[in-house]
Amino acid sequence: MSKIDDVAELLIEEIDDFKKEVIKLDVILKNIPTANNNNCDDIDLVNEKINALSSLINNNFKKLLIVITSDRKLITNALHTQPIKQVGYPKWLITTLLFFSIFSLSVVSYSFYKINSIPTIEEEYYTKGRNSAITQFRAFADDNKCVIEAYRKWQKKK
Repeated sequence: MSKIDDVAELLIEEIDDFKKEVIKLDVILKNIPTANNNNCDDIDLVNEKINALSSLINNNFKKLLIVITSDRKLITNALHTQPIKQVGYPKWLITTLLFFSIFSLSVVSYSFYKINSIPTIEEEYYTKGRNSAITQFRAFADDNKCVIEAYRKWQKKK
């Protein structure tokens, strides 16, 4: 930004110099003799002054152009050499997203673990239920011997 400020100051100074030269030119133009007074020496003098002022103005513009181009080159070089800053995200946003992604990953992992353990749990409860049913059937069969005999007869018929 300081380079831009320097360029702006130089431009303002050059414009002020230009205004001063224009004022001088206006004064000279007011002093130009009218058509009634045909004094060639005065006209030649005025032409010389106009030529001198125009060359001075031309030189000032050339200097200004050189200054502007050199400052422009410096600014563009500075901009190209500096790394471009990327748009960053706030730390709280990154932390929150990281927390939610880890939480989601853990929930999904736990769900897969539970889904994969369902067959073993089903088998475990199936064996417990089967053993319980066999135990109850044996207790019933021990209490009722006639039921066992009827069951064996039915099984032989098949």
